Amino acid sequence: MFQFPLSPTLLDPGFLLFLTLFFAYLWVTEFVRLMSAKEEAFPGPYVRYAWVAAFLFLWMLTPFAFIYWRKNHAHVRQHRHTDHPPEKKADIALDAEA
Repeated sequence: MFQFPLSPTLLDPGFLLFLTLFFAYLWVTEFVRLMSAKEEAFPGPYVRYAWVAAFLFLWMLTPFAFIYWRKNHAHVRQHRHTDHPPEKKADIALDAEA
C-alpha cells in the first residue's frame, strides 16, 4: 500500500496541538491589536466593528487578512492629517533609493 511520506508527521497529535496553539496565539494577539488601535487608525467610523465581526465569523482567515491590511494601510495613517494626498508605495520606494 502506498503511503505519503509526510502523513504520519502531519497527523501527529503533538504537531496538531502545536498548530492549534500557534493559531490561537495569532488570533488573540491580532484581536488585541485591533481593539487597542486608536480610532484614527481606521479609515471610517465603523471599520473596527466590521473587523470584529470578521474576527468572530471568519475566524480562520481574519488574522491573516488583518495582518495584510495593517501592513498595507500604514502609509494611509501617516498621511491622514496632512494637506497632500498619500503617496503610492512605488513612489515611496523610488524616493528611498534616490
